[in-house]
Amino acid sequence: KRISASLSLIRHSDEAARICRAASDARVVLHKEDWEKFAGLVENEFPFLVGKLYQNSKVTDTERKVGLLVLLGMGTLEMSNALDLKASSISSAKKNLYEKMTGIAGGAKDLPQEIINIIYYSL
Repeated sequence: KRISASLSLIRHSDEAARICRAASDARVVLHKEDWEKFAGLVENEFPFLVGKLYQNSKVTDTERKVGLLVLLGMGTLEMSNALDLKASSISSAKKNLYEKMTGIAGGAKDLPQEIINIIYYSL
């Protein structure tokens, strides 16, 4: 119940709304402050996840953002729009993040489940 409530809080936040607007409207540009606010909100709910994303020096800024966007249930195309990157770059970021977080080879499709696993196992 706690995880569902936390995900709902994140998904219905003003910060998430701005990110979702950027995913659907190219005129909306996200700034560093937008990401910091969203990461802070996620950290309040899932500190272990944010720790894994931000304390690993091998994780790139794009990979961190992709990890956060997974919580919003965004697909590759939506992430591509929100981050103003090619879909292939998002797929690569998902794959790379999964491998950096787990230490095992995997694909972009494996990342959402890994994010969920981190959340569940940290409680």
